[in-house]
Amino acid sequence: MNLLRKLDENFEPALIIASVSLIVILIFTNVILRLFDTTLPWAGELSRYLFVWMVYLGISYGVKKKRHLRVSVLFDVLPRKASLVAQIFSDLLFLAYSFVVLYYGYVIAAKAISRDQIAPAMEVSVGFLYAALVIGSLLSIIRLLMSINEHCGNWNASEEVQ
Repeated sequence: MNLLRKLDENFEPALIIASVSLIVILIFTNVILRLFDTTLPWAGELSRYLFVWMVYLGISYGVKKKRHLRVSVLFDVLPRKASLVAQIFSDLLFLAYSFVVLYYGYVIAAKAISRDQIAPAMEVSVGFLYAALVIGSLLSIIRLLMSINEHCGNWNASEEVQ
């Protein structure tokens, strides 16, 4: 259980930090290598892949930390129960969007894999790039369900207080 808690807290941040660090190292190395008229041909491609993964992991991390842009002034001025309804509705809309991204991400990744599309410099499947949509949206769905569950728990807690 303690391992799951640590994984829940640190999964996305660890991968995001590792991705940013690796991107910086790769790009810096390529800039330095240009001084010697050479480059790592796969560094730019790997940096782009890492960036896409970082973005989709960042989306789920933003959901977890409730850091996505939304009109929170509406939640602040509404009565507690109305605010909870608005937050649940907002999460449900985001959840629907995440399911759409999951579906189409899966379709695109499956097509890339079935067609044996290979990235030119790294010679890996392009499906790995598109898998970021699938993994990121799955994590977002999990985080959104956790958020909705938390809001429902707050609903019950607000009834007990009254």
